[in-house]
Amino acid sequence: LVVSAAVYIASRSGAGNFFEGDIASLSVFDKVLSDSEINRIYRSGVETRGLYKSNGNLQGWYTLDKDVSSDGDIEDLSGKGRTGAMPLASDRPAFSTSFPALPIARGSATFNGTTTLINIGGTEDWDSVVGSTGSPRLTVAAWVKPAGKGENNTGRIFDIIKGIYAFN
Repeated sequence: LVVSAAVYIASRSGAGNFFEGDIASLSVFDKVLSDSEINRIYRSGVETRGLYKSNGNLQGWYTLDKDVSSDGDIEDLSGKGRTGAMPLASDRPAFSTSFPALPIARGSATFNGTTTLINIGGTEDWDSVVGSTGSPRLTVAAWVKPAGKGENNTGRIFDIIKGIYAFN
């Protein structure tokens, strides 16, 4: 079990199944979070910053609360250095301050369901997280507001190609 391609927010393999809607504060953990850990994230809103920084299992954290519609990258606040990139101008999501409302987040990335995506690394960045043997455990947490079903009615929120780790 290895990551076989780049890892994306809002697209499958960067080539299809684009998500349509808003995503804020997407985080990836290298374990299955407990009910109490999930509740802490849910109840924390923007105060989640302290909670996340103290979690050794956090592997990627993208607040998506800054406007990168014309330039800039998406910072990985986990400290793991998996910066989000948009290689083409057409990849760049729009920015919204209407979802989610404070205290959850200060804004969100708005994906159009046809071209917008964020590349958050390749096999060299994620293989060690997913692992090459056994059954990898991941938790992906995000605030999501779909505006539609996305491309082909299967818009992806997060995609890590392993056959079983694509979150619609």
